[in-house]
Amino acid sequence: MPLLAWGIFIAAMLATLTATARLVIEQWLANERLPFPLVQVHSALIESPPPGRALNDMFRSPVLWIGLCTVLAIHLLSCLNAYFPRHFPKIPLQYDLTGILSDPPFYYLRSKLKKAALSFTVIGVTYFIRSRAAFSLWRFI
Repeated sequence: MPLLAWGIFIAAMLATLTATARLVIEQWLANERLPFPLVQVHSALIESPPPGRALNDMFRSPVLWIGLCTVLAIHLLSCLNAYFPRHFPKIPLQYDLTGILSDPPFYYLRSKLKKAALSFTVIGVTYFIRSRAAFSLWRFI
């Protein structure tokens, strides 16, 4: 396909997505009263601190700092392993069970179940949203 045709195709897809979102946004906001999950993350980050404090409640939470430091340490070890593999361990964040699950009846499982990776971004976003919405998102992925 020529480059212009790809551009028209992408523009048409974006216009379709925007129109679909416009059709359902009123129902979603007014009648369902469902919050936008990603907006909750941003609103928690920019929430103003209580009087006399420099940081808001989220940034004063030890759970946030433990989680951030843990993720930073895991990524730091992975990066150092790339440069110094003899001195720093590689922490695997994914699994591949296709070799183990190669016999029937496991052979017929979808490949999504046989291979997966841990995503800290998804874990962080689902921390901020309600459990009902998180379960719905997980169920349809």
